[in-house]
Amino acid sequence: GDLLFNNSHTTDLKGTKMGRKNKRKNNKKNRNKNRNKNRNKNHNNHTNANSGPFHNQRKEFSRMSKRAKQEFEWASLKVQSDMDNVKRKAKSVSFSKTTLVLLIISCIFIGILISVLLLVDANTVDQSKIYYNRLISNWTTLNFTLFNTRERIGVKIHETGITAKHPVVLVPGFITTGLEVWKGKYCASKYFRQRMWGAMSMMENIVTNPSCWREHMMLNRTSGLDPQDIKIRPSLGFQAADYLFPGYWVWSKVIENLADIGYETNNLYMASYDWRLSYDNLEIRDRYFSKLKSHIELLVKNENEKVVILSHSMGSNVILYFMRWVEIETGYDWVERNIQAYINIGGPMLGTTKGLTTILSGEMRDTSSLGWAQSFFVDNVISPENRVSLFRSWGSVTSLFPKGGPLYWGDTDSAPDDGPKLGKDGSYGKYLSFSDGSAENKTSEEAINFVIKVLENGNKDDEASAINYQKWFSHKKDNHQGNRDPKYWANPLQTPLPYAPSLKIYCLYGVDKDTERGYIYKSNPNRYH
Repeated sequence: GDLLFNNSHTTDLKGTKMGRKNKRKNNKKNRNKNRNKNRNKNHNNHTNANSGPFHNQRKEFSRMSKRAKQEFEWASLKVQSDMDNVKRKAKSVSFSKTTLVLLIISCIFIGILISVLLLVDANTVDQSKIYYNRLISNWTTLNFTLFNTRERIGVKIHETGITAKHPVVLVPGFITTGLEVWKGKYCASKYFRQRMWGAMSMMENIVTNPSCWREHMMLNRTSGLDPQDIKIRPSLGFQAADYLFPGYWVWSKVIENLADIGYETNNLYMASYDWRLSYDNLEIRDRYFSKLKSHIELLVKNENEKVVILSHSMGSNVILYFMRWVEIETGYDWVERNIQAYINIGGPMLGTTKGLTTILSGEMRDTSSLGWAQSFFVDNVISPENRVSLFRSWGSVTSLFPKGGPLYWGDTDSAPDDGPKLGKDGSYGKYLSFSDGSAENKTSEEAINFVIKVLENGNKDDEASAINYQKWFSHKKDNHQGNRDPKYWANPLQTPLPYAPSLKIYCLYGVDKDTERGYIYKSNPNRYH
């Protein structure tokens, strides 16, 4: 039986009856197999009838679509993850900058605290008390302004019916106008049109690269103008002198109160300038007085009213010089036709004590215009040697030398402002005193001659400064009313007021405020002197 169903022996049985039966059986089986195969094929063709001849391609496309969808989902997740990382990094950078600012402020306060606790010198303690009182005063003023808008003077007087009438020109004082970089060395290339003086960019410059900052702030010692490849120019507009740096306002409150009564950009003008330049160089380099004259004339024409000039600190000396300059240039009736009033706010018309010591030894502590925090910071970061060479390049400083001699500033025995606090043997007339006897005590006039002599015996730059100082300004009291030499125009003792019978002049000064009046020096072999 096994042999009968063995395929190898089937051919041997073909002729037999059993062989024929098996053949029929096998054929039937094959037919059924083929029939089932065809049926399944037809069924598949019916099921995939919509695919047509591109069935395989569509299946491949379906697989590719699923893969692309998965990759898209993965990419979306990655992008979202990257965005989250960027946000976290941005928060980290922002936090780092905030931390740096807070750290700098904290260091300033810590320095002041240490000066109070560790230094026993009476003058240092008094100085620290002044810093502390200024801090409390500024903070109180800030809170009052922020939360008491209705208490502003401008709001109150506007309620009485007072409105803008005469156009107003604002003239800033010494160091209170921001100075910008327009051309500089490579180290300052990233600060184009940013403040080299004023604002936080100044502090960043001083801390990160003090030599670069000093190089750009210094003027040519021979000409008193720009050094080679450097152009520093004053900022323009109200932002030039509204704030010296964040938190320390200069003109912002005045501007705000004037706006309360109707002033705006068409009848209010900020006459900013480069306060480093001597007054004649202001006209030579920037045409400052020509521009000021033109702008005043435009205000008068547009508003049909004469202007009122508000000048602060050294700005008052600049305006005195301007009024003489404009008379020489255009005629003696220009001021009468164009200026209604001149308001001098704390102007040092006869000079300041600090003018000389700034040149002599780089003094700048307690410079009220600079602000207690920035003054403390700069005073302790920039060395006295670098400050001296920097200040001696600024031609404007000599305009602040004391004018008038002993008649106004006193002699070694007495001075007009001596008081009981000085005692029997003291006098403010001792402008410079030398406690160790290294030099004779000097009056204001003797001190000027002493400083000029120090410069003349110095290096070539100092010699050039000594020549320029005597060329640009005069500090005598002899009459030069008819003189057309510009060196006399900023000295009210040597140049008369303008011919303007209707001109009103107001002088506003603080009272009962600690003011530097003299200096005591002693030898220090470890410091520049």
